[in-house]
Amino acid sequence: SRGVLDIGANTGLFAVAARAVNPNARIVAVEPLMELTSVVEANVTCNGYDRIEVVTAAVGRMRGSASFF
Repeated sequence: SRGVLDIGANTGLFAVAARAVNPNARIVAVEPLMELTSVVEANVTCNGYDRIEVVTAAVGRMRGSASFF
């Protein structure tokens, strides 16, 4: 595929796997928790991938904000 969205990326496992399988695809990993976003970025770096975009945001049908516990 030309692109992969890893929504709720957690630690970025699927984003990293997608990059390994298809190095030419555009990969976007979306994770709402800042603590886990840094884990995704660390996993991307540790695997030597520089073309995975990591976004700190939640995905839903409405705009707004919410607290996560």
